[in-house]
Amino acid sequence: VSRLDASADQAEIYLNAGICPGGDIDQITDQYANLDQRNLAGYDLGVYYNVSTDYGRFRFSYNGSIIDEFEQVAGGEAARLVDAANSGVIPESFPVDGFADLIGRDGNQEIRQSVRLSWRKDAYGASLSGNYIGDFYQSSLTLDDGTRYEIPSMTTYNASVDYRFDIDDVKTRVRFGVRNLTNERAPLSDNSFGYFADAHRDYGRSYYLDVSASF
Repeated sequence: VSRLDASADQAEIYLNAGICPGGDIDQITDQYANLDQRNLAGYDLGVYYNVSTDYGRFRFSYNGSIIDEFEQVAGGEAARLVDAANSGVIPESFPVDGFADLIGRDGNQEIRQSVRLSWRKDAYGASLSGNYIGDFYQSSLTLDDGTRYEIPSMTTYNASVDYRFDIDDVKTRVRFGVRNLTNERAPLSDNSFGYFADAHRDYGRSYYLDVSASF
């Protein structure tokens, strides 16, 4: 940020705040530079099971993603800012943030899981699925004593039933479904619309009717 020389009034405001005087902004140079180092480690788990019985064919699937490490280390110009903050050149009232353990911070959930169970027999079918998003904290709401605002985990369920038949040799399927079966609402945060949109959706329960044909 390039600034003009500060006027006497502007200089007084800056000096009273304990920082170097700066005048009006003349130019902002904001070219993107990928200089930081980000380390990620974790594992994904998938379990799939199918079985045919006299009562129909059942399919079960589970998918989970667990993060063990998510750390960002400052580099380049960002490292200079961190050093300046650590040495007191940049006051604590102007924090240099984002270079630390990022697990559980601002939508970086440690655990995400989904599970689905489906059934089919002859022309009939049904399914039930669930999606779990782990809890995390919102850094913008951290108090002076270090207390974090925790956004709790969220679990939603979807369900559907369908029927298949032929119309003049055209394979047709009619499906009725419910999204967010339990009408779970997104946990509160101070972001736009009152929830953390990068992680959650706040659509509530909805219904749909789907008709498809293949020929």
